[in-house]
Amino acid sequence: MISTSDLQDRIYQAQCCGSVEPIEYMIPYPNLGTLIEGQNIKLAKRIWYGPQEITYANLLQRIDRTANWLESKNISNNDRILLVNCPSPEAEILAFGIWSVGAVLVLVGDDDIDGAITATKPKLIIGNNPNPAATIEFTAPGFITAACRELSDKYQVKHKALLSDEALVYWFNGKGVRLSHYNLLINTNGVHLTIISNDTKSLTVNLPANSTIWAVLQLLLPIYAGIELNHTAGDIYIGRMDQFDKPDFLVTNNPNNTDKDNPPRILIVPENTAVAQVGGTPVLMTEIKRVNDDRLLIKGHSVMMGYLGDALNELVFTTEGLLINNSGQGNDN
Repeated sequence: MISTSDLQDRIYQAQCCGSVEPIEYMIPYPNLGTLIEGQNIKLAKRIWYGPQEITYANLLQRIDRTANWLESKNISNNDRILLVNCPSPEAEILAFGIWSVGAVLVLVGDDDIDGAITATKPKLIIGNNPNPAATIEFTAPGFITAACRELSDKYQVKHKALLSDEALVYWFNGKGVRLSHYNLLINTNGVHLTIISNDTKSLTVNLPANSTIWAVLQLLLPIYAGIELNHTAGDIYIGRMDQFDKPDFLVTNNPNNTDKDNPPRILIVPENTAVAQVGGTPVLMTEIKRVNDDRLLIKGHSVMMGYLGDALNELVFTTEGLLINNSGQGNDN
């Protein structure tokens, strides 16, 4: 019999970094839904999405229309919404619309739509080429723009999510990683402080909307930094070797990163939200220790809320922290 209180205490302790407890580190937003609102105060006319010249003001209007559309579908706080094969910029707009109504974004990393549906029980599926057996309502890409065109571009928030609330579930390799608003914000903040300078005006990254890599590096990082997202040309290139001749930062799941790597490696560990270290150095509020050759012991504010299912959590949350096999995404190819 698993003691829920004991397990929750171990999860909480794993989310502490030294003497700093989770959510004590200052994050300037109360939840993800308010991120774009805050940036619009000073960046309304700045370009957010380069390929279509969508400004931050345009982005907020589209998000608000999407939030109103989701409410018309009876989506409310804590409902889970599964995105499948959604292209940019629709995926990014949908994600913020989902968070604006207080709902939870679900991503599938290995096309196991059956497993994701069974485990997460989404109220709505939005995407392309869904599982034909899915009985949950499906909406094809492109429909969002048409459906939202006549809706108000002002959304009245009904539910304000807390930083500790579930924001995203990532289903991959037969397990679901649960992440809070704080997990995603603190992880994005750590990457921002590490790789974005005051001179950075645009970020080049082109990832599918099916992972926490996309959520942090493509969805959140440009907006958090107040810069332009562009898939082909920018000041900083993040990706794989098969995407660019030589990216400025290489996405990898290889934990053998050092500060001598060129280009610097971004180590991805979904259980630590997304980014665990950059150029061999752990991101802000994260501690990593190698255990033997194939396991990582992680503590810090980016450590997940847990997997879906306490039995699996019982195996990985120890009294010393989160102990996992290195199971990140991405590679050096």
